[in-house]
Amino acid sequence: MEPVCFNWHILKANKRLNERYDFKKLNKITRNIELFMNDHCNGECKELLKLIEKTRDPSYILEYPKFLSTGMSYRSLAFSFRMAHNTIGEIIYDTCNIIRKLFANIHMPFPTTDMFYKIAQDFEMLWNFPNCGICDAKYKFIAIDVGAYGRQSDSGVFTVCNIYEHLKGNTFNLPPKKTLPHSTFLMPFVLLGDQGYPLKEYLMRPYPFDNNLDKTKAIFNYRLSRARRMIECTFGILVSKWRCLKTEIQIDPKHVDTILKTICLIHNIIIDQEGVDETLISKINQNLTNPDLVHNNTSRRNNR
Repeated sequence: MEPVCFNWHILKANKRLNERYDFKKLNKITRNIELFMNDHCNGECKELLKLIEKTRDPSYILEYPKFLSTGMSYRSLAFSFRMAHNTIGEIIYDTCNIIRKLFANIHMPFPTTDMFYKIAQDFEMLWNFPNCGICDAKYKFIAIDVGAYGRQSDSGVFTVCNIYEHLKGNTFNLPPKKTLPHSTFLMPFVLLGDQGYPLKEYLMRPYPFDNNLDKTKAIFNYRLSRARRMIECTFGILVSKWRCLKTEIQIDPKHVDTILKTICLIHNIIIDQEGVDETLISKINQNLTNPDLVHNNTSRRNNR
């Protein structure tokens, strides 16, 4: 589908052409949205269709993806769509809430024991690291927590998030301990972190890096790092698609949380429907293996 760009003063100046071309494409986009909702929600999409029909204008629903994909401010979008900036905000928040209501339980449900078994099996098969997972082995988010400050350390963010509370309270549906391949040693299911995280029964970190590591520990560190790269690539895919994440989101923090949660959900929906762009993955992996490039493109305000 070709991208559509809106500038109402241009549309007015070319009214005859617009009626034949631009609005035809807009109606096609809106129709595709309706078909997707009907196919995947068993017809339970009246709220979103009502939102689309609110002004009888196909451009109405496109304000949300345009905001996510460009990072434009509400005032810039207001000029483009000839609407008040607070109306733009209402449209975006309504769209977020409806998408999460319709699709959260389908594409990002609360993880179950069976889900963790499947994720661990994929990690073992693809990355030679058994009994682990918080994103899955195919770049999808399993559980997220949004709202921490960028100045906090990774371990500091983890210890105040809901995921940590579920893990500590044993309410995260992690499977019981399971023997490692080719051994009789029982090993709990774990998350993977770098050296900045504490070592817990449910959180595995690498051995301290030095020149005295024996071969077995070095191999363990390599495999842990390779498996942990999945979440780094997942964030890389997210940022490459939704450019609003590359800049400061200048809106109320409570709405930022809603938008970020919806972006993660849409990320899962796209992977479920279309799979992953391997060319993009190769590019992200190249960036991750180039420390200078990562350092230059990463700022503290974008700390995940």
